[in-house]
Amino acid sequence: MTMNDDCERAIESYRRQLRDAGLGAADAGELCDHLRELVAEARADAEARAAADGGTDAAGRAGTAATAGADPADADAGAAVARAVARLGEPRTLAAEYARARPAFGLTLSWARAFSAALLLLPVIALAAFWSFGRGVTWLARAEVGLGGVLVVALLARLSWARAILLGFSAHVALESAVWAAYARPSSWWLYFAATYLGVVAFLAPWRRHELSASGWALALTAFAFPGVSLAFAIPAVASLGTAALAAYTLGAAGVLLRARWAAPALALVAALLVPTLAPLAQLPTPIAWLLTTGAAAAVLALLGAALTTWRTTRGAGSLRALAR
Repeated sequence: MTMNDDCERAIESYRRQLRDAGLGAADAGELCDHLRELVAEARADAEARAAADGGTDAAGRAGTAATAGADPADADAGAAVARAVARLGEPRTLAAEYARARPAFGLTLSWARAFSAALLLLPVIALAAFWSFGRGVTWLARAEVGLGGVLVVALLARLSWARAILLGFSAHVALESAVWAAYARPSSWWLYFAATYLGVVAFLAPWRRHELSASGWALALTAFAFPGVSLAFAIPAVASLGTAALAAYTLGAAGVLLRARWAAPALALVAALLVPTLAPLAQLPTPIAWLLTTGAAAAVLALLGAALTTWRTTRGAGSLRALAR
């Protein structure tokens, strides 16, 4: 095995330690690239010193390694990586520093964008709160109104998880609006809601790379799926599956918020429970069938995407610390 192989093996071990400490895959990869640069510098410095000393020190180190039964190249590789790690920092320390510097779900939204999105949402939430006192409104619909108010407050506090949730939910409502407009004559109220949520998406969408982290995208996809899950819960023809899906969804969404890996199988289970609801929904009167079937199908795809992203980018049982940013 060459010295380069030994270095790569040590760097890969360092990457695993970073991931186990809770660092995201992209950040761990960036740090490992920097570690390679430091290893190259350490090796170049060692070679320069050996050349300046006329090879005496290098020969002595080689003789010591040979006496111990080790390959001199292995010793040099290990020393170079150890010096680079000492300069870069220990994995747990780096993970803690990254957690303090970067919100878990993405960059902090500017005040102007957060305020603009909240200003669009407040009248919608007020109307929904007024309508929630009517007859026939389910407890889930009332809970959604309360949750919407909490999310707007969290958005004004510029918490990254509130942005991701509202982005995903608003994108789903915008999709429903497009489907409804394509197959029915929308009312003025429906057009108002469509314009509102499209505006919210415009303000919350990541217009630059890395505005949302991998966990942020997983949370946005999970929120995107919520209307599809709640509709399945509310339709009598699929209510039993919808109830099970809602319970699993609640567990999975909590896991995504905690950045826990166990959220992935819970979200995959929700997707599996929604698939059998597609056929009954498609048999409902048109255009309601198009609206509900499209929403449920989009929810299945979003849940699978969130499950895959969560599985690939998280480790461990999660932590509440991510909710503070």
